[in-house]
Amino acid sequence: MGNSLTGAGALAAYEVIVPSVEYNNPVYSQLPCQLSIALHNVKKDEKEQKEKVCVFKFPKVPSSSSSASSTTEKSSSAFALRNIQKLRTLRHPFVVTYVDSVELDEANVLVTESCQPLETWLKEYHRKLQAGPEGAASEGQAGIVQELVWGFRCVLLALSFLHNTCGLLHGNLGLHAVFVAPSGDWKLGALELAANMATDDEAELFLRHQHLLGTAFLSPERASSPDLALLRLKLPPYYLDIYSLGRCMETAFALLHIPVPSTLTKYLTLMLSPDLKKRPPCNKLSQCAVFNSDYIRLLESIDELALKSSSKEALEVIAKLEPTVADISRSICAYKIMPNIARILQMAVNDFPNRDAREACRQSVQLSVSLVSKMSQLGKLDEELFVGACLPPLLLLWATADRAVRTVQLESLKNLAPLIPAAAVNKHIFDNMVAGFSDSNAKLRETTLMSLMYIVDKLEEPQLQDKLVRCIVSLQSDSEPSIRTNATIFLGRIASRLKDSVREKVLCAAFSKAMKDTFLHCRLAGLKTSAACVKLLALPQLASKILPQAALLALDKSADLRELALQLLEAGTDQLRAAHKLTSARAAAAAASSGPPSSTHTSSSSSSSSSTNSSSSSSSSKVVEDYRANIGELPSHSSHSNAAAAGGWASWSVLQGLAKPQDPGPSSRPSDPLPQSPPPLSSVHVADSNPSWGDLDDDLDPPDLKKKAPDDLDDLDLDDLDLSPSTTHTNNKSNTNTNTNKSGGGGWGEDLDLDDPIAPSASPNTLHTVSEPKKKKPPASTASTGVVKKTKPVKVAVKKLEVAKDGDWDDF
Repeated sequence: MGNSLTGAGALAAYEVIVPSVEYNNPVYSQLPCQLSIALHNVKKDEKEQKEKVCVFKFPKVPSSSSSASSTTEKSSSAFALRNIQKLRTLRHPFVVTYVDSVELDEANVLVTESCQPLETWLKEYHRKLQAGPEGAASEGQAGIVQELVWGFRCVLLALSFLHNTCGLLHGNLGLHAVFVAPSGDWKLGALELAANMATDDEAELFLRHQHLLGTAFLSPERASSPDLALLRLKLPPYYLDIYSLGRCMETAFALLHIPVPSTLTKYLTLMLSPDLKKRPPCNKLSQCAVFNSDYIRLLESIDELALKSSSKEALEVIAKLEPTVADISRSICAYKIMPNIARILQMAVNDFPNRDAREACRQSVQLSVSLVSKMSQLGKLDEELFVGACLPPLLLLWATADRAVRTVQLESLKNLAPLIPAAAVNKHIFDNMVAGFSDSNAKLRETTLMSLMYIVDKLEEPQLQDKLVRCIVSLQSDSEPSIRTNATIFLGRIASRLKDSVREKVLCAAFSKAMKDTFLHCRLAGLKTSAACVKLLALPQLASKILPQAALLALDKSADLRELALQLLEAGTDQLRAAHKLTSARAAAAAASSGPPSSTHTSSSSSSSSSTNSSSSSSSSKVVEDYRANIGELPSHSSHSNAAAAGGWASWSVLQGLAKPQDPGPSSRPSDPLPQSPPPLSSVHVADSNPSWGDLDDDLDPPDLKKKAPDDLDDLDLDDLDLSPSTTHTNNKSNTNTNTNKSGGGGWGEDLDLDDPIAPSASPNTLHTVSEPKKKKPPASTASTGVVKKTKPVKVAVKKLEVAKDGDWDDF
């Protein structure tokens, strides 16, 4: 039986994907059948593929049952075997296709093509109708009626085949005998009672079991227990099946809660006529107007598309399909049109290298790809079927450098991208797409750029972060203004998907460049994208590059540009203000958290500072006492000035004393640096509005200072003394300025010629006696006696530093 081995292991090749459901065939009312959907391997085009199949299980009654049950078992098994035998021998496009059969101990198994009973299909369709416009039944009532009319036409053609070609009466026609294939075709099955009424044995078998059909679909003459002569009035007795088909039509429209269309009412009345002679035969019904509408003829041309020998005829059919594809059901688009489109595309790929056939290939590719794109846009394609049928030739076409082919593929990518797997995009499509940026045709470059947006979500990270960004940035230097504008917009759209490092390198420079573009719309795009991505920009770049450029555009001639520039400035300022508040809040939180733990350190610091202050005060008192002992009281104009002067000198002395010991290192230094040099002596006279060095010399005792100076020579830093001309001793009674008066100058260095030679060993802190300047002479005449005499005081001054006698320091 069948082409498989008997036994339980015979079904191991079938992988059940939909659990078994009850199949309501009235012939097996006592032993209900089970129907399940399974997968099995099929070899097509030298490739193993998995296809869906239907598995029917017709159970047997156990052998231990009663005699009545044994009779039922025999009849049920006989009906199952009869059905399997008829389906195996009958081949028609609208008859269920036999695949395999297996006889098990507990059941007879029939495997057919994938399909579902009409009753189940109608109930599911009704649920989709209740789902509203978002459901699959959004085509409207007219589309539903057309689909039903097409289905019943398929059944009429199958009955016509049984009646006229095979001479068989179906005899078991009802909703349970009609199956709907995934392609949308309705197919006839359940041939348990199919019989040739011209044969006595089969006619008697039909008469014994013809009541099993049930009253819902049973014709009046069959319900009244007719004799064999009545059933042989016309061979075959087609009028019995025509009546049952009319009942099926009424039931189908009733299950969908749709009234029977007026175009079908008169034919339905004839089919259900009590007078069997008025019932029209199947071949005449299939030729009436309702079953030959434009929609029906269009679907017939789709069936014939695979038989078209020339590509020109196939292109004519495809051209007719595109305007009407919205009215075609999803199943027909996915299972009928798309496989034919895939075949035409594969032919175009194979013939494209032939120069003579290239133009025809372009036309077939353009029409086919446009049709597939439109079907995808309308939601009439199945992703799995598209990947298996249409995608392979489309990927081969991406490698074609023809502009017409590339343009139609780019334009269709918007609708087809959701159906293309990410692996195919990265491996076959992306590299071929970005190669279009090097094309000399500006329209192709712009179309390529705009189509890239539809596959960005499917790109791998290396492609997105590196290659894509490089291509888009290079387009900002394109000669076409529209391409530069779209490149800026593209960067703004993918900015959120880029890594932080890529953003810092690309976004700010790209947006700034766009805002400097001479094309108005490019500048507008730069401002809009910058405002949209302001939260993604680094704050230093935002403050140093974006906002200054936006401020310049706030003075542009275009009002729209100025408005956008001001909006960008506000958005950027808000970002900077938010960052400022956040930083301040963090600093305050850090200070608050570090306050309590540092209490021990604060106490130790206060104790150390108190000890330091005590030692400093004692040191200060000692310094003041020493000063008063050697120099005397400071001059003052009031008691307040004397206290201030003493306090100023004492405070400096204390600080100088603290600074004298060796540096303990940067870790233990106080926060405020100590002064390394004494303050100017003029700070002592805080009460005097215009202190002078002459007054200070009058108040201090010069002889005492001379006596004290050599003792403090080691601690005195000449570099820290203020020797400006305003503080020169003008009334000094000593002879220390004898040489200076001889030079004729009132202040130091006023008449000094910087071009005069100076001894190289002279210290910068040594005071030299400078002779009267003379006129410059050539270098040869500088060896005169007078010049040598003028330089002697310099040498003497150097000797004084070397000898360091007490008398010499009196001159200072």
